[in-house]
Amino acid sequence: MQIGTFIRVFIASPGDVHQERDEACRVIQGWNAAHSLSRSVLMEPVRVETHSHAVQGGHPQDLINSQLLDRCDLLVAILWSRMGTPTNTDLSGTVQEIREFSETEGAERVLIFFCDRDFPSSSDLDQVKAVRSFKDSIKTDGLYTPYTEVSQFGSLFRHQLDLTMNKMLEGEEFAVVSAQAAGKSEIVFHA
Repeated sequence: MQIGTFIRVFIASPGDVHQERDEACRVIQGWNAAHSLSRSVLMEPVRVETHSHAVQGGHPQDLINSQLLDRCDLLVAILWSRMGTPTNTDLSGTVQEIREFSETEGAERVLIFFCDRDFPSSSDLDQVKAVRSFKDSIKTDGLYTPYTEVSQFGSLFRHQLDLTMNKMLEGEEFAVVSAQAAGKSEIVFHA
């Protein structure tokens, strides 16, 4: 019988870092391949474009957060040249995701990465300034990880993911729950 823990990782970012978003999914899949059986943990990358569904009845960011963010255990935020679209409460959807997740799950479960490569010539200068301003504003509240290339992001994210998972799995919140049904083997995920 394999009993395990299921951890959902929300990938927060504006649209200018799509390669990094794909790389984050590859890193999570690699982590699963190396550790899921031996540690009885399975991680799922959660992305707006793959996990949300079209509904009405509220501000788009609030709908995304209620569908996805509220059900995740870890958040990775990736920023480069765009801050994204402002919301009713924050500078952008990504900032709102970071803030709300930090408030509900704890800042120690938020990994923030900033790309330091040159900005595209077509960059909106107001967006670039907003990213720089946000980066400066969080310097006093915690740590973030800078990177320049997508492959470097992948390596750095994998390292941070390993450290974070070690810390998360030490606690009781993700303790493995035992279950057995009439002598049958089954996998039980606790989240």
